Amino acid sequence: MTLLTRRKRTALRAPATTSQIIAVIDHVGHAEPWMHTTAHRWALSIHSGIQRGRGLDMSVTVLLVDWRSSPELLAERLEELAHRSPGINPAAVLSAHELRTHTIAQAATNGFI
Repeated sequence: MTLLTRRKRTALRAPATTSQIIAVIDHVGHAEPWMHTTAHRWALSIHSGIQRGRGLDMSVTVLLVDWRSSPELLAERLEELAHRSPGINPAAVLSAHELRTHTIAQAATNGFI
C-alpha cells in the first residue's frame, strides 16, 4: 500500500467539523510531469469520497513543495488557506513554483482560467 493510499484512508475519517484538508508533499525536487496530475486525482478522490460517503463538503488542497520552498513562506501560505472559505476549490494542487510566486487565491484561480 502506498503512502498516498494510507493518507487517503486517514483523510476519509476526518472529523465532520473539519472544513479543509491540507496535504504538504515534499517531492524532493523531482518535477515529474505526472506528479501534479496524480496529486489532483488523489485530492479529488478524497473530496468525492467524503462528499458521497458522509454528505460533507470538505476542500482538499495539496501543496507540492521542494528544496527551494522556505518554511516561512509555507507557513504564510498555510495561514492563507486557514482563512479561506471552504468549498471555493474542492480539490486543488499548487506547485512549489506557484506557492513561491502567487498567493493561494491567485494560484488557485490560475487553474480555472
